[in-house]
Amino acid sequence: MKKIFIKSTVSILVMAVSVMASGPRVTETVFTPIQNEIVALDSAPFYSNTLSNGGMIFEIVQAALNSENETATLTTYPVKSMIKYYITQEETLAALVINVKLSKAESKNIIKIPVALIREQYMYYKPSHPQGLSFKEKLSKLKGLTYGATPGEDTSAYEKAGIKVVYAESRFLFGKLKAQKVDFIKEPVLSSRAIIDNSFKTEKNKFAVIKPQVQSSVCMILFNLQNKSAKDVSNKFRKGLSKIIKNGQYQKILEKYQENPDDIMQSIQELKGLLKKGF
Repeated sequence: MKKIFIKSTVSILVMAVSVMASGPRVTETVFTPIQNEIVALDSAPFYSNTLSNGGMIFEIVQAALNSENETATLTTYPVKSMIKYYITQEETLAALVINVKLSKAESKNIIKIPVALIREQYMYYKPSHPQGLSFKEKLSKLKGLTYGATPGEDTSAYEKAGIKVVYAESRFLFGKLKAQKVDFIKEPVLSSRAIIDNSFKTEKNKFAVIKPQVQSSVCMILFNLQNKSAKDVSNKFRKGLSKIIKNGQYQKILEKYQENPDDIMQSIQELKGLLKKGF
């Protein structure tokens, strides 16, 4: 794929414009003029072209690679299906994902490495349920309601509990809550704040959290073995990730986005556990 690179006079960022592509390129934030491309669903504050450093997760990835004298580019897309396409049907180096299902055949060409633990929470719209919603870890308590899921999400537990499922990208699920097309959704704590602040600022108090908060999901980087550099870069990333966790750089990145020090330390400990197990 041919790209035109234009240097910015006010930062070290390099912006790239795609002029040829086999797939539908949408938005792109490129940090250096190289071909190590990582794709992700545009989702602030985790990874987004609207953020100068690419977001929390990409900042971690870049720091880990930089520590091993490697670097990468970030390309963001508006729908999850596009991420799966580029990581399974093309030679894109890697993808950053949360809750993406791959078939056994697709997984054979993928190297999975955890990057971060993402805290998630169930949410509902107060005017639709003025008495509140609660299920005390038993989804069957919400039987008959409608759950808003993201494409590719495993919804078998909801269906088993007698809950109807409607699919939409995260940025649309909050609108479906307000329109009473779904009763509750599950969203990362940080991205839900960003979506509400950007699109529903005057109604932010109408969106409520169902407690208890659900367990964390793992944000992973999937290296695509169809790319000839994937194995080498994945090894560098794994080494670099351990390095920045040990020297405290990883924690400093999280502190830029998260306020609760206990949550930060717990996330780091959980990630260490996953890496130790050879996840």
